[in-house]
Amino acid sequence: MSTDAPPPFSYAAALDGLRALAVVAVLGYHLDIGWMRGGFLGVDLFFVISGFLITRLLLDEQRQSGGIALGGFWMRRFRRLVPPLVIVVALSIVATRLWGTPGQWQAMRGDAVAALGYVANWRFVFNETSYFETLAGPSPLRHIWSLAVEEQWYVLWPLAMMALAPWILRGRRAQWVSGGLLAAGVLSAIWMAVLFDPTDVSRVYYGTDTRAQQLLVGAVLAWLTVAAPARFSAGRVIRNRFVVTATLVGFIVAVATVGDEDAWLYHGGLFVLSIGAAVLVVAASVPGSDGPLGWLASPFFVGLGKRSYGIYLVHWPVFVFVGPPMGIDMPIVSLAVLQIAVTLALSEVMYRSVEMPVRTSDFRPLRLVAGWSAGGVAAALAAVTLLAADLPSLPDVDVLRPNLVQAAEPAPAIAPPVVQSSPAESSEQLALLPSDQQLTPPPDGEPSAPPAVPAPPPKLLLFGDSTAYVLAVNKPEELPAGWRSVAYARLGCAITDGDTIDVNDDKPTFRGPAACEEWMDDWSEVSAIYRPNLSVVMIGAWEVLDHIVDGQRLSFPSSDWSDHVERAIDRAVDAASAGGGHVVLLRLPCMEQASGTIVNALARNDLGRVAEFNTILERVASSTPRASTLPLDELLCPGGEALDKINGEDVRYDGVHLTSAGVQFVWKWLDKSLDRFDPSTN
Repeated sequence: MSTDAPPPFSYAAALDGLRALAVVAVLGYHLDIGWMRGGFLGVDLFFVISGFLITRLLLDEQRQSGGIALGGFWMRRFRRLVPPLVIVVALSIVATRLWGTPGQWQAMRGDAVAALGYVANWRFVFNETSYFETLAGPSPLRHIWSLAVEEQWYVLWPLAMMALAPWILRGRRAQWVSGGLLAAGVLSAIWMAVLFDPTDVSRVYYGTDTRAQQLLVGAVLAWLTVAAPARFSAGRVIRNRFVVTATLVGFIVAVATVGDEDAWLYHGGLFVLSIGAAVLVVAASVPGSDGPLGWLASPFFVGLGKRSYGIYLVHWPVFVFVGPPMGIDMPIVSLAVLQIAVTLALSEVMYRSVEMPVRTSDFRPLRLVAGWSAGGVAAALAAVTLLAADLPSLPDVDVLRPNLVQAAEPAPAIAPPVVQSSPAESSEQLALLPSDQQLTPPPDGEPSAPPAVPAPPPKLLLFGDSTAYVLAVNKPEELPAGWRSVAYARLGCAITDGDTIDVNDDKPTFRGPAACEEWMDDWSEVSAIYRPNLSVVMIGAWEVLDHIVDGQRLSFPSSDWSDHVERAIDRAVDAASAGGGHVVLLRLPCMEQASGTIVNALARNDLGRVAEFNTILERVASSTPRASTLPLDELLCPGGEALDKINGEDVRYDGVHLTSAGVQFVWKWLDKSLDRFDPSTN
């Protein structure tokens, strides 16, 4: 092993070219280009590059000056990252207010704060964003999760480097540190496998702890180039052209073929891919244009790589809003070209007016603010004003979560007994009576009779998915009049038991939460405990999609699909009526699900599917005296077209789920429709 100290790290143009490859992969993935379905791996390449560069720069600083100036390091990161982020967040707020759905706007305040605080990844973990997007549309700040992971690394890793400073000298001890860091990366990969949930990968995909493996692989690479430069130098690596070329081909194949929900990725696959990324990084880190990756040092790739941060920041909000939300209707290829053009134009403006001036001048806060473009400052001020404003026109829609939710008003299975006891207890007994009932003492000499206790109001139990949940949690207190109501909903669950829902032809299938498998037992148990007089079932948004059962796809239209759905509805009636009472099946209204989510909008919005589902509801209801239907479809889709607004307010905030105005509208209709099911009037 050579004892010569390696030279300080110098600029390598091919590394910028490697950044260009990474950002192009991400753009292709977010454009849903079929042959770039694994483009999300560009983020992993970014992580390895960041882990390598930051560690190598810190090692060089330690070796040259004998220490690490934390303040200087963090200030450089601040100048590089924060000003563009603030502008993009501000513009995203304005765009969401102008063109976003009510659900996106409601989430924006939390998303913006999390983005600026560099904790967006944990917000999306705790809010289970991968499911929420299917309901309200994607957050325009969703992509900030990866920047949050990197910023957390920038804060914590220099502190760890200071602790490891005595081990930075070359030699066996430094290699021990490299081995320890590699072991930490392996542990991160193992932790990812332990936490992996095939029904929702958001926890392992967004988590800093599970993503540290890529950053640590980059750090190990940097440490080895200092600890053992003769064995791990870029010059040695690029001499093995076959290995570098094969690794690059492997990365391209992965981008073309790997799916973001492939289980093997989260069981060590991402770690293996990060090792391959490390080979590319060290091969690209040689100055000049030598080696098999020298073509990445060309002006085109270098220019794109230098702007990769701005392109990454800008692209996702552009992809979210430039299109149908802005009223732009054009073929998908033309729209993709437009979105890329807008992305490149905006990122170029930000690169020249914000990134370069801030990075190349002395950092002075007043000069920084003065140097920002007028448009950026105006956008920031407008965003703050919008977030702080009281906007009563927007509906108050509760955030949905893909776990079991019971939105229930406490209610005993039977009315509490009224017990005549001592006078001291009589006040408690009287408190059970309606407040407007007056008790008058009997005439003298007549025996005292206990007061008549009015019959308790009939009980209504609402079953369903997230559409029922929204209807329940935003229910007016006074409606339905004369009923005591509760609701039991499973979010993200179809009642088609034991199958997988095919939600998009070009993406992996979506399986509901594990709790979905127990829906029938839970419905039966809740019904038996609550003993409702009437159960209302609100389903269909998931059931109308195609299903995969035992590896066989049940597609619409087919008798297999209809029979499968009908069997599920039969079971739903059995479960909902387990505690007695009649079951009302709400006919499914037409839907206008926005594209750009994991849900197959074309299938969900298919009027033929909705009509067949309602035909099945009618067939089930006519086969048993326990069930009836109510025409919710006629209320929300008069004449077969979706009702857009009520008194100027949106009816459904995402084309599927009701706004608060829509909830009021439906409950008023239900209040009148349920009269014929009220046992007190029969």
